[in-house]
Amino acid sequence: MDFTFLGTGDAFTTEPDNFQSNGLIISDFPSVNDRRRKARLLVDCGSDVRRSLKQQGLTHRDIDAVYISHLHSDHVGGMEWLGFSTYFDPQCHKPLLFIDESLVGPIWDNCLKAGMELLDFGNGRLEDLFTVFSIPVGGAFEWGGATFATIPAVHLTGGADQMMSYGLLIDSYGTKTYFTADVQFSPENLGPVYDAADRIFHDCETNPNRTGGHSHVDDLVTLPEAVRRKMWLYHYQPVEIAPAVRSAFGGWVKAGQTFNIGKNE
Repeated sequence: MDFTFLGTGDAFTTEPDNFQSNGLIISDFPSVNDRRRKARLLVDCGSDVRRSLKQQGLTHRDIDAVYISHLHSDHVGGMEWLGFSTYFDPQCHKPLLFIDESLVGPIWDNCLKAGMELLDFGNGRLEDLFTVFSIPVGGAFEWGGATFATIPAVHLTGGADQMMSYGLLIDSYGTKTYFTADVQFSPENLGPVYDAADRIFHDCETNPNRTGGHSHVDDLVTLPEAVRRKMWLYHYQPVEIAPAVRSAFGGWVKAGQTFNIGKNE
């Protein structure tokens, strides 16, 4: 099973060789839609995903399933494109949609309904465009021979309200990979997940002016060396990083980079 980063930038990235931090998981099993290729799971579906997929030589026809971590546009802004492209293409089946149960109503009512409700037969629903798998909070799902456990974590805090983001702990043939999604720095809560993972793909903010919604590199560098050495950073901004800080981690993911995250030998 492989994990390709379609992009490693933040929501507002404009670099021609980078895109928003969406990913693509390629299983070891053939697609049910096209047995000639391997099944693909899109991890988040942001507003520039059609361009980042094109960069990899892919289209909507190459996507079998999508996982949504939270509802910011760099993670769901491409869902209208994906849903309409597959719905009106006779060669496509409905993509599977894996999503936390708390987000099923809001992704339709607050993000997609205004533009997608009216279909060729009349008013439609989310289920007319995607085959929805609602995941209980802290639950898991199976796909492509791997288990994907969702890891709830705080992304934004405003007064008494919080926005949750649902990362993934992926167990593929005994290899565990933690994909944080967008998450505040919270080692007291995420420490056990760090310890359980063989590799960590971690949200990382690098701008001097902090937003408060992401883990900043100045905080991440304070983690124990054993954790940092298995940590690859993404979702960063294109600013200069001190060499000592840059080298303190396992690596910095580049757009288009592919990692093997567990394979049946």
